Amino acid sequence: MHLEKTAYGRAWECDRRLGLTWCPGAIHIHEDDPLSELQIAESIARRALTGSKDHQQQQAKYRRVSGPLGEIAGSPYLSGPERRTLQEAKAIVERLARAAELAKDRAKRQEKQREADREARLRQALGLLGPSLAPDPTRLEASAVEMLALGRFAERHQFMAWDSIEEMEASLRRRGRGEQSLIDVLFADLIDRHQTLRQDLARDWSHGQTPIEELHARLTAALPGLCEAILANPPVYLQVVRRLLAETQSENVVRLPPRRVP
Repeated sequence: MHLEKTAYGRAWECDRRLGLTWCPGAIHIHEDDPLSELQIAESIARRALTGSKDHQQQQAKYRRVSGPLGEIAGSPYLSGPERRTLQEAKAIVERLARAAELAKDRAKRQEKQREADREARLRQALGLLGPSLAPDPTRLEASAVEMLALGRFAERHQFMAWDSIEEMEASLRRRGRGEQSLIDVLFADLIDRHQTLRQDLARDWSHGQTPIEELHARLTAALPGLCEAILANPPVYLQVVRRLLAETQSENVVRLPPRRVP
């Protein structure tokens, strides 16, 4: 419900934007009916304010007005009706200040709930994006294809992008340590990129309203086609993976001396 003011007076009306179907409709309030602090707080909280800081500023504004009104109401130069009017005004301002305090608390609770919901969605997304897509050293080429496909799905067009094979291999050599092979450096790079992409995509999902399961289902349905597109036109990253795998396999082949024919 939200408070609206029309030509017919004030009324609590159903907020259809929230998708409420059980709302009974409008509850009219006559102009001479005072609103409770809770009702005022509800109205303040539903204003287009950015957060609890705005409600806090409203509360401070009402508090600043209350003091001078009390001082003026105590003036000996006022008539009885004037003094009573100012005292009533002071009481109204104080009531508004208390309502703003309630609205501030409500806004804080709502923000905490939103943060908790986002955190829960983030954990759920990270869980769904982790096990099935984690790089596997026994299937390095397939892992690279899946990561490239995931990058395209997430619209991270620069993900794993290199201008040439030589540039990427030079970068891998610079990152190598000691006797570490390029294939080991490549796998470590794949893990790092997987973690970054996984966290970015999960964070994007956590800020939306679409159920995480539905988003993950879209990803699952899209991956095969994306993988086929990558295999049909291999980017530099995949070409380097294949090249290093071929070199590793050739190094593991033991060449036998030619057989002597008697």
